Amino acid sequence: MGYTFKIEYCSTNHFGQADGLSRLPVGPDVSFDNLDPGAVRLVAT
Repeated sequence: MGYTFKIEYCSTNHFGQADGLSRLPVGPDVSFDNLDPGAVRLVAT
């Protein structure tokens, strides 16, 4: 797959709307603290 990319820096002063979504709060995650401790698996390498 011969992709060619051009990476160019763009200050948020000129392109601030692209940064807005990454700064929005996600909101509460009600299932985050409700995990069953027995269901969690730890894989060590």
